[in-house]
Amino acid sequence: MKYALLFRVGKTQMALDVRCVSHVLKEMEITKVPDGPDYVEGVFAYREHIISVVKIGGKYGLDAVTEGPLFLVTVEDMLVAFRVTEILNVIEVNEDEIKGGDTGDMPVSGILTRDGKPIMILDLDRIFSKKDRKILRALY
Repeated sequence: MKYALLFRVGKTQMALDVRCVSHVLKEMEITKVPDGPDYVEGVFAYREHIISVVKIGGKYGLDAVTEGPLFLVTVEDMLVAFRVTEILNVIEVNEDEIKGGDTGDMPVSGILTRDGKPIMILDLDRIFSKKDRKILRALY
């Protein structure tokens, strides 16, 4: 059994193992990054770190959210913020509830169904390619 942060990007519900999330933040002042990839909204300073803001929906062909809460995750040794439409809750997840499913290019470990709605369980290790990590490290 584990817990997951349940959130929404546009109309799509997603979840991420809560152990991957270090902070949830409200709106921050974001500085745009010239010539950055479309999925990077910009950067902001937080507790002596420069943090890249990733529009997870924009990276994978969903709604590219530009307003809403942020949550911080660690990718390798970098803090990265994910921009989402809404953070819904922390949910309890049993491993046997997670099923495989066709998710196209989305980096998911499986799909969970709650109240008749599919929830994509993101796999943090697969969200960023080596090229993405190199780009984020240059912004860090």
